[in-house]
Amino acid sequence: MILQISHAAGVGIALTSELGAEVVCRDGEKFDFIELDPHAIHLTADVESAITELAGRYPIVLHSTRLSICGDNELDRFQIEKTDRIARVTGCEYYSDHLSYTGAGDINLDLYMPPEYSDEMLHYLYDRVNVVRDSTPCPFALENVAMLVTQSKAQYSELDFIDTLLKETGVGLQLNLQSVAVSAITLGQEPEEYLKLFNLDNVAMVTVVPEGSMNPVLRRKYGAGINGLSLRMLKYVLENSSTDRLMVQGREGDDKDEFLRFYRKAYAAYYAVRMGGHETIGQRGVAR
Repeated sequence: MILQISHAAGVGIALTSELGAEVVCRDGEKFDFIELDPHAIHLTADVESAITELAGRYPIVLHSTRLSICGDNELDRFQIEKTDRIARVTGCEYYSDHLSYTGAGDINLDLYMPPEYSDEMLHYLYDRVNVVRDSTPCPFALENVAMLVTQSKAQYSELDFIDTLLKETGVGLQLNLQSVAVSAITLGQEPEEYLKLFNLDNVAMVTVVPEGSMNPVLRRKYGAGINGLSLRMLKYVLENSSTDRLMVQGREGDDKDEFLRFYRKAYAAYYAVRMGGHETIGQRGVAR
């Protein structure tokens, strides 16, 4: 069965963690769409049937974590073809991955490292991004990742590099506000001022990550005050862009109640800006 594409707008939750399952299963919890990681799905006939049934109830977006689009590895054709199949059976209208290395060669380190901001890397990425973009039936977007060190030999700023890549390939930006904040601090800038330098016309979806869901190393260095900062940055993006998707991202092992408190604040912030507090966007999901 191939579903018609549905409009995944509003506030989403990833079903790739216990946190996501908690939101989906908790009585009365509200969400608008569900995110799946195609790399985490072993696509048997039973699994395909299950995700097709899930897509009949909620809009689906895909966000993969191991493409390593900036790496020196060959793009994984099996994963690309699997993603295409999942997108078609779920009616997915949006697919994203990270603008990063995730390892070296065939070794995946589950780390997100930004590319070198050079002409050579730009041209290398044009072909790779275009391959992925053309291999799925839905629009493709790249998620910015945090800069932990400056690049002394960079030919572009992070902003100019991203803008040029998106313009040449026609893909969107999944704007991770935590990554914006960390990159700003690395560059010696105020996060909210650095955010204003981004071209928000490129934003296809916004991602927020609460303090408790941050990478533990990043949390120790950058976590203080990140929840309030993220919500202020979110409000700015919603007021100055046309994006209609927000993803609240969690991690395995997080405190569920702490995560849900932040999730509800982000959910309310989204609707306060987009709909004046009225929840009418998308195909409303309410856990039962």
